[in-house]
Amino acid sequence: MPKLKTKRSAVKRFRMTGTGKIKAAKAGRRHNLSLGKNRKRKNRLGKALILERRDEKQGPTHAASTRAGGGPPGSPRWWTRREAMRVKRGFKARRRRNRVLKLAKGFRGRRHGTYKRAIEAVERAMMQSARGRRVRRRDFRSLWIVRINAAARMNGLSYSRLIAGLKKANIALDRKVLADIAIADPLAFAAIAKRAAA
Repeated sequence: MPKLKTKRSAVKRFRMTGTGKIKAAKAGRRHNLSLGKNRKRKNRLGKALILERRDEKQGPTHAASTRAGGGPPGSPRWWTRREAMRVKRGFKARRRRNRVLKLAKGFRGRRHGTYKRAIEAVERAMMQSARGRRVRRRDFRSLWIVRINAAARMNGLSYSRLIAGLKKANIALDRKVLADIAIADPLAFAAIAKRAAA
């Protein structure tokens, strides 16, 4: 169940007129997102409501949700003139959006700040990252093979002859370890290549 608007935030929109009537202002006219509102909507929000006696008896929350002159409850006009009560979604919606925007940090354009654009970009990035984790393994294996091949040719062997010789000699070194040895200790790699060539 969504959280309803608090009493204090509802009460501050009500004022008593000189004749004893209650005047209700509509919320949202001076909100910081007012740039997105058109002129017709701003004018409609700017018009205050003079509440009826039946509204005053039922309290400010009911009064704020009913337009003046809407007709008695149950009549067709009462339903057509009735405004929906504002329901605040609490921190849940904000937390969900913030999770997405945190993942979109650093994206270009509106994709790092606008939720609608960010969620599309994040979903696409998630799919690409799943593929990228598999591609990364292929890329590293290719890099290790290039390094092993270069070191093997310095010792008079090709890559394929080196790998075949290691299998025959029962030397169980994978390509990652061989590539590290070729860079860090060329003398040790030369000894391994000599055993593979024998």
